[in-house]
Parts: sequence; C-alpha cells; structure tokens
Amino acid sequence: MRCLHAFAPFGAVAVTALDFGPCLPPPQHEGAQSSDMQVVALTVGSESGDVAHWAVSVALGPSPHNHAEPAPASASAALLGVTEDAYAHGAAVKRVAWAPDGRRVASCGEDHCLRVYRVVF
Repeated sequence: MRCLHAFAPFGAVAVTALDFGPCLPPPQHEGAQSSDMQVVALTVGSESGDVAHWAVSVALGPSPHNHAEPAPASASAALLGVTEDAYAHGAAVKRVAWAPDGRRVASCGEDHCLRVYRVVF
C-alpha cells in the first residue's frame, strides 16, 4: 500500500472524523476517458467544528499485478464546500457518516449536537 495524495483539509487544524461518500461523475475534459479516473466524495470534520466536503479524484493506470485491471496511479482533492458558521459544530466533530442514498451526511460533535446536511453536487 502506498500513499497516493496527502493534504491538510483545514490547514493546521486537526481532522477528527472522516467518511467516504458516493462515487461522483468524473470531470469531462478533452481526451479523457471515463475509465481513466474515479472520483469519490470525502467528508471530513475538524477539531474546530467545521465539516467540509471534498471530491477526491484517483487517476487509474495499469496494475503491476494484473494488466487487465486498472490500479490507482495518482490522486488529487478539490474542495466542494465547507459548512457555514451557523451550521458548524461549537466544538470538535467526533463522527461523520454518509446516508446510504448518498444525498445526506450526518455529523456529531463534542457540542452534543447531531447535524444532518443535504449534499448537492
């Protein structure tokens, strides 16, 4: 196993919770094949109470073990959005979880609140 991409979603503020969400349609650009890239939603919670949604793109290349199956070659992340201050937790986020339908995310924090967000891509 190797690290494909490392980033600090909140800068110097610690990430305290994360969950992968649904697969997203890959970006459309000239010369790209839809099988060349996989994009998945990632939601992270922070020590400061923020919840952010990211699109993590993984470029696929040939597998060193099975040339018929693609393998991750590189990755990047793009910010989709951060909760507005009025909807952020007042303390560290302890857990985030995607609903099975991929349209909502729930978070809970040390502020004793449970928040449910509708996610629109």
